[in-house]
Amino acid sequence: ATSNLVCHPDLPDKRPSDRDHEAEDMNLCLKCKKEKPTYIGFSCRCWCVCANCVKTAGSRILECPGCGEFTEFVQAN
Repeated sequence: ATSNLVCHPDLPDKRPSDRDHEAEDMNLCLKCKKEKPTYIGFSCRCWCVCANCVKTAGSRILECPGCGEFTEFVQAN
């Protein structure tokens, strides 16, 4: 079966509900995917980790789940 949906040429060919779900995922912690991110990587500037994940990591320096760089995460204002 073919779809009659017309997608923007710059977007991947996905159903609108898939893109909406991905947009929601972008607003969640990349580590646990449950909470909103509240910490930012000091050197990489990725805003992608929640307070619970930072606190349970047990280390000041973490591997950023967004870019893979090792950095300290600080609370975003």
